[in-house]
Amino acid sequence: MKFRTTISAMLAAAGLAVATPVMAQEAVEPSDITAEEVTDTQVDAFVEALISLEELRVEYTPRMKDAETQEDREALAKEADAAAQELIADVDNITVADYLAIGQAARQDKALSKRINERIAEVQAE
Repeated sequence: MKFRTTISAMLAAAGLAVATPVMAQEAVEPSDITAEEVTDTQVDAFVEALISLEELRVEYTPRMKDAETQEDREALAKEADAAAQELIADVDNITVADYLAIGQAARQDKALSKRINERIAEVQAE
């Protein structure tokens, strides 16, 4: 799977609904992480990246809606993709490939999704 995943799909793994598309500049394949292999450190990093991506979504959603042409929307999508990849890369203990793999695993594994949602609730309570 390429990084043509949407931020909404990545955040949906944690039960958050958003709708900013992220288009690929480069293909990124998810790593081979199963739900059972995801450590607490990786969950923490995933949630940190997830929160950063939500902030990115808030920034780009209105810009995408206000874009006058499809070309403008595509340029913004590429810009958002690069920013998303950079945000994830700046988080310790996670790569873009790991982020994608954990998101996929969480969509398929209720226990992992619950761990992520619980960590999100903890962060929000802080």
